[in-house]
Amino acid sequence: MSPTSCTEKHEDRVQRLLAHIGTKMNVAPPTYGGATTAPANYDCWTNQVFVGEVFAKSLNDDDLAMMLAHEVGHSTRRRALVQARLAIFVPLGLIIAMSTRWLDLGLQVNRMVLLAGFVWFLAQALRGPRQEEFIADDFAVAFKGPVTPYRRLLERLLHDSQTKPDRRTRARLRRLLSR
Repeated sequence: MSPTSCTEKHEDRVQRLLAHIGTKMNVAPPTYGGATTAPANYDCWTNQVFVGEVFAKSLNDDDLAMMLAHEVGHSTRRRALVQARLAIFVPLGLIIAMSTRWLDLGLQVNRMVLLAGFVWFLAQALRGPRQEEFIADDFAVAFKGPVTPYRRLLERLLHDSQTKPDRRTRARLRRLLSR
């Protein structure tokens, strides 16, 4: 890829790289949603990628494309991500409705079955994000090739002084690097 020109706007650069990833990997990439304070985030509800402008400016096109490929990897699993989030909210809503007698089914057994289902769905939803991150990482490596450049990018994100990743993000990056 060509180096970024000084006149290319952040939004145009991200959209160009997303289109390149989509073409190379034969997927429909998400759209660009705007700038964020984090390095990059994918929103499964809107199918948009949000990219930190400050951090993106410090990356060359290849590194930014690797980071975006990770987010595109999430978008290829959009249906699973939405289902995982709905798996939490739907049973929770039913439990609240039953406990307040909005939906009185009359039997205590129904509440226990619903509660057991909610606990199972919650366990799946809490376990899912780690697997989703690994799948997105695998997509980024498949896009770029060898794992070493991607690993260097993750290490850079972990220790970046501009974005100052929060504790949860640092923990996730450490898990990804430990693979």
